[in-house]
Amino acid sequence: MLNQPNSNPIALRLIRSIAQCPDFIDLAKGESTHGPALNAVNALLSVTNDGECIKQVVSAALPERYKGNTLDELDEMISSGVRKGIGSKPLTGLGVARYEPGVVGPVPLGYREDGSNVFYDQNRNILSVESATRLFQAAVLIGFAPSDFWSELYPRFKDGKPAGIETRTAGEALIVACRDMGGFDASLVRGRGVYLDADDNTVVNWGDNSPNDDRHVYVCHRALDAVPRTKTGVTAQKVFDLFDQFNWNTPSAPYLLLGWAVVAVICGALDWRPHLFLTGAKNTGKSTLVAVLQALLYPIAIVLDGQSSEAGIRQTIGADSRPVLLDEFEADQNRGRMRQVIKLMRSASSGDMPVVRGTPEGKAIVFSIRSTFLLAAINPFAVTAADHSRIVVLSLDKHDNDREKAAQIRQLKSDLAKSGPEWCHLVINHVDDIRQSIETLEAAFPAVDSRHAKNMATLLAGAWVSINGRAINEVEAGNLIAEHDKAINMLAEAHDEDDSFACLSALLEYQVPDDTVLGLLQRATGRRKGHDREQLMDVAKSELERLGLRVVDYKLLVPNSHRGMTTIFAGTLWEGGGWASSLGRLPGAQRGSQRRFSGQQRSLCTELDLGALLDGLED
Repeated sequence: MLNQPNSNPIALRLIRSIAQCPDFIDLAKGESTHGPALNAVNALLSVTNDGECIKQVVSAALPERYKGNTLDELDEMISSGVRKGIGSKPLTGLGVARYEPGVVGPVPLGYREDGSNVFYDQNRNILSVESATRLFQAAVLIGFAPSDFWSELYPRFKDGKPAGIETRTAGEALIVACRDMGGFDASLVRGRGVYLDADDNTVVNWGDNSPNDDRHVYVCHRALDAVPRTKTGVTAQKVFDLFDQFNWNTPSAPYLLLGWAVVAVICGALDWRPHLFLTGAKNTGKSTLVAVLQALLYPIAIVLDGQSSEAGIRQTIGADSRPVLLDEFEADQNRGRMRQVIKLMRSASSGDMPVVRGTPEGKAIVFSIRSTFLLAAINPFAVTAADHSRIVVLSLDKHDNDREKAAQIRQLKSDLAKSGPEWCHLVINHVDDIRQSIETLEAAFPAVDSRHAKNMATLLAGAWVSINGRAINEVEAGNLIAEHDKAINMLAEAHDEDDSFACLSALLEYQVPDDTVLGLLQRATGRRKGHDREQLMDVAKSELERLGLRVVDYKLLVPNSHRGMTTIFAGTLWEGGGWASSLGRLPGAQRGSQRRFSGQQRSLCTELDLGALLDGLED
């Protein structure tokens, strides 16, 4: 076996064991050999179960004219070591005992591009990324499983007695196991929420039991108590009745809000997730509705302060698929922060966005975000047309301070106070009905924007199934769409908007001392009456040029790059030069040649027909 060590990996490990074991030196002296021989046998057993091979190695280590009885004791030493579990595990081709996690040890999931190894921690229900170096440390191993687990699989002996964990062997076995699994696929990791497996069966992961899914890995660092323990009598009709007490600008709003409260529970099982934006003046009931939804979706909802950052929200969600509620979204008026949150919502609609989370070891874990959001604010944040196609805006009007209606709201809110787990259970029982109804409704929709159809079909399906307790059919789908036709058409208008007009509005509404850009343009073109009209025109043109704008031959020249434009569009959707492409899509806009603007800056520009622009605004 040892004739060709370069071609035999087990032989190489035997040689390494001999070199690392000081007992072989004592054997070579030929004096007190029993203890050294026992330790040498145990060291060799950690590499191979081949008894004849072990006896050959020990015999070769003894002096040539050795006359003691240690050789006669080798068979018993080997048998004793095997009975203690040393070397009793099956061997891999590399001579490393094959690792078996059982129900306690970390489950190898594969390796990442940087060479680190990924494990599922069965005791903590989390993922762990470890470098090869750290896997040779006892503290890291014990962090995964109790020391008894490791010492039984990979015992270390001293003077023939168990003396802890053979960490090098254990670490190498874990590395080999991850290598055998291949590259780690982060998209297969799922956190807390409701999902579908490969066979479209519903999988619920609230942390009480680890789901059985051959394809995906489910993690849960903290279980959610979403199991109903008391009967509250919650029904979809009661929830709708509560929502219907508020003063909405469309009769369909409470029905659509009910639909969101339904699909929010199972957002991880949906291919498309609509988001809601509740708007309305102060004291219209936005915060009350958020509180009701928080109770209804307890404990699965993630309820955060409206000033939360995108990074904080993303890290809080992690690998989970849970609804997110943000009240007073515009509280700090930080448009940059709000824009980043909207971007996160946009990506969460279809669950394709990778979410990266760091670990204490500096290694990142990537998940896909599959959450649905509900925001509440006095004014809906200005978003692009692409965002409008994912966010449904429901508006509240001021109420009339009706005491009887207020009492009904308080009573219904009290009835739903502890109904969260029961509501979740009610919805989960109808996952298949809801998904089937979404398909039926989407097919029945008239020719509209496809995302708008997905939004409406999903919300209508959630509400209809929760009230009727079954899937909708084609005839019922047509009737339901017709019933909410007004709201559907009204909300569809947002999908037809072009952000070029919003960009133009941001430019014209920009405030300068005692006026706006629009006011300056009206003065610069002589549309404002008054004394010294010519002088007013010249002053207005100078002010516009200071901002980076020029009025030439009744055309407004907007530079593609200029300090003034950067100031005007700072904190908007069009900062960083984005205004150039948006304004270029306006009717009649033309791409202008390079011109000189204030501050001796030269830039390509967009030419707007100033007469048509001002005429349209005045009309």
